[in-house]
Amino acid sequence: MDTVVTVRLVGLSTVLLSAVSVGAEPAAPLTLATDRSSYVQRDVVKLVVTNTSSAPVDVVERPELDGSFATIELRTAGGQWRAIDLIAVANVFTRRPLKPGERVEYRWRTLGYNRFDTLAQPGLYRIRLGAAGPSNAFEVVAAPSKKPE
Repeated sequence: MDTVVTVRLVGLSTVLLSAVSVGAEPAAPLTLATDRSSYVQRDVVKLVVTNTSSAPVDVVERPELDGSFATIELRTAGGQWRAIDLIAVANVFTRRPLKPGERVEYRWRTLGYNRFDTLAQPGLYRIRLGAAGPSNAFEVVAAPSKKPE
């Protein structure tokens, strides 16, 4: 059986390798869904991942989404999805089996996701975890400006 190896750069020095056997069954399905369809800048997006298959699926055991295992995409004016720069906190992480029907939650902080002061720009986003996904599209809207005192 042939194996296809995919190499994806995820940050400045992190490389994610994934091997897929050609002709094998696709990976066990995971459903990705955010807790809301709209967020304001500085909100925390909660992503719920559910194993909808009949077999356990390994997932990353870390509550915060980062570039070492997740991709967050922004829809461009032309309708294409483009990955945003997402910091890779660590390129070493632990995995755990997610049982059939079990859920796990992750968080994406729309403030400080790449650098301390990085703020998600208004727009339509979605999240991918490896071969799973994408999540539903969700909107990030501009935070109301503060009134001068």
